[in-house]
Amino acid sequence: MLEKPPPTPSPAPSSPAPSSPAPFTRREQVVTLTGLLLGIFLAALDQTIVATAGPQMQRELAIAPSLYAWITTAYLVTSTMMIPIYGKLGDIHGRRTTLLWGVAIFLAGSLLCGIAGEDFLGGKSYGVAELIAFRALQGVGGAVFFPTTFAVIGDMYPPAERGKYTGLVTSVFAIASILGPLLGGFLTDQFSWRWVFYVNLPFGLFTFLFILRMPPLIHRFRAGSQPRIDYAGAFFLCAAVVPLLSALSMMGGRGIEDGAGADASGTTAILFAVAVAGFAAFLVTELRAHDPIVPLGVFRSRVISIGTVAAFIFSAAFLGPIVFLPLFMVYVIGASVTDAGLILAPFAIAIAIGSTASGFAVTRLGSCKPIMLVGLVLLMAAYFNMVMTLSPSSTLTGIVLAMTFVGLPTGLVLPLFNVAVQNAAQPREMGAVVGTLSFLRNLGQAVGVALLGTVFAGTYLDRMSSSGGQIKLAMTDAVAGVFTYGLALLVLTFIATVLLPNQPLRRRH
Repeated sequence: MLEKPPPTPSPAPSSPAPSSPAPFTRREQVVTLTGLLLGIFLAALDQTIVATAGPQMQRELAIAPSLYAWITTAYLVTSTMMIPIYGKLGDIHGRRTTLLWGVAIFLAGSLLCGIAGEDFLGGKSYGVAELIAFRALQGVGGAVFFPTTFAVIGDMYPPAERGKYTGLVTSVFAIASILGPLLGGFLTDQFSWRWVFYVNLPFGLFTFLFILRMPPLIHRFRAGSQPRIDYAGAFFLCAAVVPLLSALSMMGGRGIEDGAGADASGTTAILFAVAVAGFAAFLVTELRAHDPIVPLGVFRSRVISIGTVAAFIFSAAFLGPIVFLPLFMVYVIGASVTDAGLILAPFAIAIAIGSTASGFAVTRLGSCKPIMLVGLVLLMAAYFNMVMTLSPSSTLTGIVLAMTFVGLPTGLVLPLFNVAVQNAAQPREMGAVVGTLSFLRNLGQAVGVALLGTVFAGTYLDRMSSSGGQIKLAMTDAVAGVFTYGLALLVLTFIATVLLPNQPLRRRH
């Protein structure tokens, strides 16, 4: 069960603990939820705030084009790799302890990123290597928020109540993701690119103080049943994820103007081969491990296996509008970069509204599947509308309305994969299961950006060639192509969700 701090020491139990957690006071719930929301806000903000500071970093540190993408990739690689590991650490050492260590590492990485390239660290000649290394360290810490947050919600609330809290977390994530580019642009213009990292320090310290006051949320196990870290599994997971995301970054990071073909380079092919070998070794290791990082046995549950596959595919489609639509706004409609970011604000607000509504609806209905299916049908209609209506004559008002139509059903669907999978997981496996789901969702986003980036670049180059260099036509077709492939991914998500067992939400742990 989940352990709350007792008033006096008590001996360890010699038999299995009850499956239901000790009740939590209202104060404990409020403090814990506040700390979690602050952590999610911080993590989501950091994912997007760096983008607008990139050009100034490139100029000041003289970052070569071949290394520029690694400012983002370094964070993505380590954070994705660490997600399932944090899930297991939370099961072993408690959620609070795991969160505190993650926040501390994240803050150290943020501070070091801010001083990268300073004279006392070797100057600008080493600035690029320092920034990439410190971004990787930042990712190691930042990965703690997503799996641990959803595991804490699973620990503190029964399945029937988790929907509204998961929806609240998703709403905060969506809002922070849109605020990131705006705040990053302001700090970079008014101060320096270094402040996009320094701004994490006060937010992070505030988050640390709230987490310090939350219950420890430690599982109590029978003697001899304490989980152990699967170090071999962690090694092979790293050996698989690092080359995979590196290869995907190389595929999806090609510039529009470079004329690169759609075929992977020799280096990319080698990286994919290493990733496949790494995943094969990881699976073999996990099948033999006494206490694996990713407990493959949980996939015997159809809810968990189908739910994680559906979440992976949905995540691959999710980032398309956010990543590629601003290019349409700038190059076709003629909006400024700042205006393009502001135009996405209604999209984020719509996601927040949809997520909140989804959480309350699933709590009232007691089942996820009907809401997920309705949301996916509406979202497919919204993507189809974008495919059919995007044109060089599109207006700002029309795009804002269309993206609001995209955001509402996105919010309906986005939090419910977590709720459905948690509902099927046993309390002892909650951290590992949620960590696995978060890992696959992050991996899905990386795969999706690479796939849609390849579609975008290929369509753009082909259209530029056939239209005699008409940028607006080429950009319109390229972004429409992104939504077309995104629609195909949503159809696959819908099919997987239809196959998902309609398991009622448990009213108790």
